[in-house]
Amino acid sequence: MPPDANPLGKGYALWLMPDQPMLNHLARKISRLSRQLSTPCFEPHITLLSRIILPEVKALEKSEKLVRHLRPFRIELADIAHLDDFFRCIFVTVRPNVAVFRARRAACKVFVRQRALYLPHVSLVYGRFLADRRKEIARGLSPLPAQAFYVRKIALYRVKGPARLWKSIEQFDLK
Repeated sequence: MPPDANPLGKGYALWLMPDQPMLNHLARKISRLSRQLSTPCFEPHITLLSRIILPEVKALEKSEKLVRHLRPFRIELADIAHLDDFFRCIFVTVRPNVAVFRARRAACKVFVRQRALYLPHVSLVYGRFLADRRKEIARGLSPLPAQAFYVRKIALYRVKGPARLWKSIEQFDLK
């Protein structure tokens, strides 16, 4: 599949949003890579829960309920990696920590979802490339200037259709 063959998103997703200055740094990196590789551009995030198939009002209600149970927490980034997966083509892994998995567990509970394998990460490139090309792209990426940030917001995104049509519905502050 060519790099621009864009699978379609479904429903809604909850995203953990990096705080500044990491948000701007990642946004610039994603935008630059998108232009260079002719791939979709998207907001920097860590997906907490995806494929939320509910009416928007219900997704908002459940999101509000979830954020009442969460506090801001620290994320540490680790290595640049790649997979043969459109939405995890090139990404930065997140060092495992209790807070991110607690947030995932809470989201699964509130949205009544079975807990499945969870690989928290920050995608840098959406696309399809052969393994050798993905390795080459990953090797060419410079390290991030800071390896940690705080998550102080969770965003509910409508992710129906291609990434260029995805839209933030609401951002919730963690307190």
